[in-house]
Amino acid sequence: DIFSQNELTYSEYYYANIYIKVIFLIFLASFESTYVPIPRLPLNIDNQYNITQYEKNIDFSNYSTDIKTIALYLPRFQNISERFRGLKIILNEWKNINITTLTSNTSYHYPRSPGDEEGYLGYYDTRYEKMVKKQVDLAKSHGIYGFGIFYYWFSGKKFLDETIDLFLESKKINFPFFLIWRNEDFRRRFLGFENDVFLIQKYNIKNIYKFVNDIKKYLISPRYIKIQNKPIIGIYDPSSIPEIKTFLVKLRLEAKKQGIGEIYILAPSERIPRMVINFIDAAFDMNPTEYHQYKNLKNNEYYYYSSSLIFHTKIKNKKYENYTVYRGNVIEYDSSHTTNVSIIYEEYTPKKFYESNKILINYTKNTFPKNEQFYFLNGWNNWLEGSYLEPDTNFGYAAINSFSKALYNLPYDSSKKYNFAELEKKVKIAVQAHVYYEDLIKEMIDKINNIPFKFDLYISTDTLPKKNIIENYVKKNTKANYYEILIIENQGRDLLPMLIQMRHKITNYEYFCHIHSKRGNCTGFGNLWRNYLYQNLLGNTEIIKDIFNTFISKEEIGFIFPEVVYKFIKMPFMLGKNNTKYLNYVINKISPGYKVGSIFKYSSGNMFWAKVDAIKQAFRNKYVKMVKNNDAEKIFNITSYANEVAWLYFVKINGYLYKTIFKSI
Repeated sequence: DIFSQNELTYSEYYYANIYIKVIFLIFLASFESTYVPIPRLPLNIDNQYNITQYEKNIDFSNYSTDIKTIALYLPRFQNISERFRGLKIILNEWKNINITTLTSNTSYHYPRSPGDEEGYLGYYDTRYEKMVKKQVDLAKSHGIYGFGIFYYWFSGKKFLDETIDLFLESKKINFPFFLIWRNEDFRRRFLGFENDVFLIQKYNIKNIYKFVNDIKKYLISPRYIKIQNKPIIGIYDPSSIPEIKTFLVKLRLEAKKQGIGEIYILAPSERIPRMVINFIDAAFDMNPTEYHQYKNLKNNEYYYYSSSLIFHTKIKNKKYENYTVYRGNVIEYDSSHTTNVSIIYEEYTPKKFYESNKILINYTKNTFPKNEQFYFLNGWNNWLEGSYLEPDTNFGYAAINSFSKALYNLPYDSSKKYNFAELEKKVKIAVQAHVYYEDLIKEMIDKINNIPFKFDLYISTDTLPKKNIIENYVKKNTKANYYEILIIENQGRDLLPMLIQMRHKITNYEYFCHIHSKRGNCTGFGNLWRNYLYQNLLGNTEIIKDIFNTFISKEEIGFIFPEVVYKFIKMPFMLGKNNTKYLNYVINKISPGYKVGSIFKYSSGNMFWAKVDAIKQAFRNKYVKMVKNNDAEKIFNITSYANEVAWLYFVKINGYLYKTIFKSI
């Protein structure tokens, strides 16, 4: 049983001696003795991001492709018994994942719980043939060609090879694979502490004979993956090997001496020193870190944003001269618990994973001959860092389904069935537009007129001359069933005018859209940002139908807004302590008991579509008076963004979830 053991671990020993935190020790002792997976329940809206995109398994076995997709595979999901400093250590990757889940403050995608609604895979042990076969069956049905399995070898000590032997020997598991030597110290990745090491990687040229001898049985297997008829030897981090040139030359010579013949050496592109490029046959993308967007100087964290990744992927897809690089993709990634210098991919959605895969797969098709169209995914089961294709309780099979749709050039969503009879007969939609910059009224009306259903239009502005200009254009050009233009003080920018104009009218409608004439001159990209928001919300008839199809087909969705595009904003939005206190004050006035965090997903720009029932508290006098009353803002010394964050808490209070949308600019 992989969840039952009562051994004292080195991590407990380490924390007891270093930190002397009694309560935490009691928790750890209990956790070690019972070892039952403990998911972290989301306490606030921060952890509810895009969980609505759950998908059931789709079988793609009837499709075919020349692309040979390699998914990186970790065999660490098993109980490993070792002795270290007089202690018997039991290691299991699931334990690291569960404790990481309980202590994470960075990633929204928690809990990371394996399995689907029917319990497929779940908490497995990679030593068991039955479980590995289930992994392989799932991979085959989704077009995965083979696994790049991490191989743990320390100066003659083989580690976790029981799993690899299944791929070599099992008659039930007939699946292509190759080895990637994980040539780093073996650490128990525990709350990000790098000193929890019990197997040190030592390099000695004399050990090359033993290394080749130990892996020979794999390399000569008919199941082993070859490039140019040469068995692949992957090296995880060539940059850490001293005298690397000599090492690689002798590795090739030893393979010939032992009858293996020519070998094909492969390594991650970001870990190959320039001086050894000519000594390695090819590189592959494991984490596309050339798309760096923002560094958090305080925490030494590098942020990469999935939407920006798509833009940069198009730019970076160029052929490398005299150097072979097989492209690859990362699903979602957060290494803040595994290294001191961490990489975090933010704003992941299965749809964006699909889009980036299409770009990279097309590059692969156009660059390599049919027999060498290798493509890499990080990874199959990298649960600790959040990059895995296996099903989980949040997204189900959305990740692996998204990849397969891209692989076989299928549409992401082929099940769109619109039924908008009620919206076409009766006015259920209200649009409120705050127009501070009256010269933008034509652009705004043109976008609003894309709504293919009956709607009423409410416009606010702050002066009589502006009202006259706006009304002169609107009455000639709007497609609205009814329109109203009011002069309201520009307090709280667009927020308060919207609340005041709509507070007595909002209950007459089921759906609500809010936009405003955002220019943002101080930001330097206000026009581009505004165009992006308008395009996502009102860009054309099909975009709007997609939004309403989501509202109608998924009753739990109550709020839809464009995600922040970090092509423009290069750091996550964070509220200071005063803002958090203010938000807690506001939310608890509306619904006592809710607690907000300090890092937020929110409708940046304050433009969105919503179901009225999901945001109804915002239009009640209690909240409108709080926003109108400057006393609270003065007391808490908040920024003007704080009230915009409140939308998603109203959504949650009313039992709804939200969804972000992303369209190319």
